[in-house]
Amino acid sequence: MSFWESIKNKETVVLSDDAIDLLSDTLLEIKKIYQEDLERMPTVAELEALILRFITKFCDLVTKKRKR
Repeated sequence: MSFWESIKNKETVVLSDDAIDLLSDTLLEIKKIYQEDLERMPTVAELEALILRFITKFCDLVTKKRKR
C-alpha cells in the first residue's frame, strides 16, 4: 500500500493507491447502474451529488481530524 501527499485547495492531503482502486471499482459500478437503468453514463454533476450526499449522510467520517 503506498501513500503520497498532494495539494488540494492549498491544503496538503494524503492519497493512497488502495483508496483509488476502491473508488475506481465503485465508479465503475455506478456507471453500470446508470447504463442498465437509464441507458446512459452518469454526469459529473450526478457523481458529485452522490459523493456529497454520502458525505452529508456520514459526516462523522470526514469531520474527524486526521491522526498524524
